[in-house]
Amino acid sequence: MLGTLQQRHKRQDVEQPPLSPKKTTTTPANKGANALALLALVFFASAAPVATQLVRRPDGSYPFEVVDVVLRAEILKLCIASTCLAYELRGLGETERRERAPTPTTKGLLLTLAVGAGYQALNILGGLAMRVLDDPTLFAVIVQSKVVWTGVLGVYAFGRRLSPARVFSLVLVALGASVCAAPKPPNTDVEKVRTRITGCLLAGGAALLSAILTVACEAVVKRGRASLHWQNLQLYVVGILVTASTLTRPPSLVISYAMGALIVLEACKGLAISLVLKRTDAVVKTLATTLSIPGVAVMERLVVPGVAPMALPMLLGGGAVVLAITAYHEGPDGRDKPFLAAALGLTLFGAATLVVDAGWPRRELLGSESPPPD
Repeated sequence: MLGTLQQRHKRQDVEQPPLSPKKTTTTPANKGANALALLALVFFASAAPVATQLVRRPDGSYPFEVVDVVLRAEILKLCIASTCLAYELRGLGETERRERAPTPTTKGLLLTLAVGAGYQALNILGGLAMRVLDDPTLFAVIVQSKVVWTGVLGVYAFGRRLSPARVFSLVLVALGASVCAAPKPPNTDVEKVRTRITGCLLAGGAALLSAILTVACEAVVKRGRASLHWQNLQLYVVGILVTASTLTRPPSLVISYAMGALIVLEACKGLAISLVLKRTDAVVKTLATTLSIPGVAVMERLVVPGVAPMALPMLLGGGAVVLAITAYHEGPDGRDKPFLAAALGLTLFGAATLVVDAGWPRRELLGSESPPPD
């Protein structure tokens, strides 16, 4: 897939982003729109998991089939993309219509189909890795390597340039997210070493596949002068077909309020992802979704009853993620050095607290460990 992307780049079928931040001609209005799209993505990526947790039953099951929610979200996104495309093409001439909604080529359809099928394969691989590893904390830590993989693959597929400072900031994002996602030390049972190694390899494969699909999805939404809504429409059609093939029973015609809220959140998250990929790049999208890790932690403690106070490593790791992302956007002109230093310090401090927690009982940063009075 990456070889195909590189060939498409050589034929200039994919728009090449600016090679350096100094050459960017983004206007203040565009910067504001990009920032708004990123904030929307962080919000919806944080709200969707929290909403899913709220509707889950005490025994861990759901009042509906999760795949059914994903399918209905794809249908909702398809309806929104179709409506936006019809509005965009209204009043345009025949030539402009063909430019905005060109006839799909065979290679373009194959790439779109590969992306849609790849995301389904990613869901299967991620679920298998979690079952084999049997350690959600370690799984979350390994998956954060997708931030670095996305940057490296973007260099290969689109010919981008990443300065050493930006590469270091991506590494710090992954490390900070790992600290934030590891509220307790992983299980170190010696008898499960072989199984854990297999699970780690599967989780690493899921991280790499996630990065490949993110870069490929960027290539899809940036093909030529085609409308974003036209590209999304093709992706959503493939997504509906692939998701429908995984249903274990016919979808229910009844939609509860909880299910409807989840459908809307998942659809908005998907639309925000495509918008961010169109306006920025795959690395920025991955950074925004990584920022949702501390976002979920904060939102969970605001709306979910009975959640334990936020632990110190989670606060330190979340702060490191924010600082490292800020350093990435500041550029390699010297302004990023204070942010990189602060992110590195918070990451090391957070890692040290995790080591301490491995030998001493956890002490929460906020509140006490005793349950609140009735």
